[in-house]
Amino acid sequence: MEESIRGCYAESVDLTSDRFVKMILVDASFVLEFFFRNSRQKNPLVGEPWAAAVMLDLVLLENQLPFFVIQKLYKLAFPSLSDYDGLLELSFRYFREFNIQSIKPHPNVQIEHFTDLLRTFQIPPPEKLATKERLWND
Repeated sequence: MEESIRGCYAESVDLTSDRFVKMILVDASFVLEFFFRNSRQKNPLVGEPWAAAVMLDLVLLENQLPFFVIQKLYKLAFPSLSDYDGLLELSFRYFREFNIQSIKPHPNVQIEHFTDLLRTFQIPPPEKLATKERLWND
């Protein structure tokens, strides 16, 4: 997947193949571990002072890890939970404070990375867009 991953970045990443793949694997593993720990605790990690810094780091444009990479690792690490909706649900739960429209995870939601997920939270759902278009056309 290295070539596909490198293709997701606007600028070329000046790392050897081995170092690049290791960096991606470590980053994706961290995200999954963090999301799972956060979702399994009575008091989520989001309330911890350092957790706010992690959240901000995850949405920085220059730190975007392609979602399909995390999805692939999720399927490899948790074959019994290997549905896309499970990872999507974890992502929605983690970034819930940005989900001002209370959008629910849906199989048709295509997410490029976490910043794209936050963008998804800000745009009207397709059914509301269709209603606005009908209003303009009527």
